[in-house]
Amino acid sequence: MKKYQNLICLSLFALSVVGCGSTPKAVAKSTCDLAVTKKVDRAFIESKNALTSQSCWNVFDDHFDNLLEIAKGAPNKDHRRSFANFLEWSKDQGIISEVQFKKTYTRYFTPFFVSLPKHQSNCKVGQNLEKLTRDMDAEMLDKRKGLLQAMGSSKEFNKAKSDRDALLLIIAAAGEACKV
Repeated sequence: MKKYQNLICLSLFALSVVGCGSTPKAVAKSTCDLAVTKKVDRAFIESKNALTSQSCWNVFDDHFDNLLEIAKGAPNKDHRRSFANFLEWSKDQGIISEVQFKKTYTRYFTPFFVSLPKHQSNCKVGQNLEKLTRDMDAEMLDKRKGLLQAMGSSKEFNKAKSDRDALLLIIAAAGEACKV
């Protein structure tokens, strides 16, 4: 009898070390995962579903960048409306502010610049020409992603590029005039 008790104890010990259920369990999909589909409309739905969880709000920028990348695979002028709806939904959910909504939309999907200072004299802006040039160059990269790659609108992208060049020339001239 003692022999069987030892055998049972040894068997139970072996099972506890090896594990009763040695079959690996499926790992649950994270609620914050980025959309993996290549279909633009479906990607917006997947991102919204992920971002409904407040714990995922910190990866909003990752979702936005991923949507731009997916839209790049099928450029279409209608994407402007899809991104506007997504940004407005994000604002309504409290993920981004009203200011972030407007700046992001303008930065990516219009030829207008958010990096231009609003209430400074031309002389003051001219003194910071290097910083302004860097800021506008960075914004042009975002306009490339939105206007050119996601929307396929070379006309609007080229207008933004032309406006950037003209504005920087005028601001540089104003800065020089202020030195005199």
